[in-house]
Amino acid sequence: MGSNRKKVGDRSALVIATKRVGVSEPAGPTITPHGVTGIDRRLRLDGIPRAETGRLARFALKQGGVERQQVGERLRYRNHVCRFEMTYPDDGWSDFEIQDVSSRGCSANVATPLLDDKDTHEKITNAVALTATQASADFGPSQLQEGIVAAVKSKGAVVKPAKKPLIDGASQVSYTADVDGTHFTGEILTVRRGEMLYNVHFNSTRGTVDEGRKHLAKFLGGLRLDVR
Repeated sequence: MGSNRKKVGDRSALVIATKRVGVSEPAGPTITPHGVTGIDRRLRLDGIPRAETGRLARFALKQGGVERQQVGERLRYRNHVCRFEMTYPDDGWSDFEIQDVSSRGCSANVATPLLDDKDTHEKITNAVALTATQASADFGPSQLQEGIVAAVKSKGAVVKPAKKPLIDGASQVSYTADVDGTHFTGEILTVRRGEMLYNVHFNSTRGTVDEGRKHLAKFLGGLRLDVR
């Protein structure tokens, strides 16, 4: 990663860091159950304490584990634990923390290709976080949505309902916030599919949001939920 490659999350605590979604450089171990031929089944458990990785790995493997595979010119990531699949839209996409499985569910924090910020004239990336967790009798879409919305509100964000959800059936809000001199804007949406809850959190700056939303649309176009 070049020194000129900046992430929205590097400049503000507003970005998708919550108790359910963390932001950090990959640091966790990879665990390979068997030889990889064409499909990479190693687990990424970024930021998870080593004392927990063995138990999580055994659980993940019982559920089918994960698959990372190059399909044409695109990387496809399928998570059998939380039953979703995403295809990285372009070569410029990258990830900055992946938890294939954790005690809370699964999460993937990814970054768009570099964008020109019209306000600061810097090159930065927008952030997209996907969180997946199992629904329960007392934890459904509203609880997951409210928890992540509360996190951005705590940073001073102004939140309003979205006119049309980006995913059918989702609860969605848009937000704006000024933090440390940077004007942020984003989308938070949660949807239930089967027994799973899925949340997508998009975070951008005012100077990149127009192009960033185009990248978000591409990302959602390659996202499949409740994949079995």
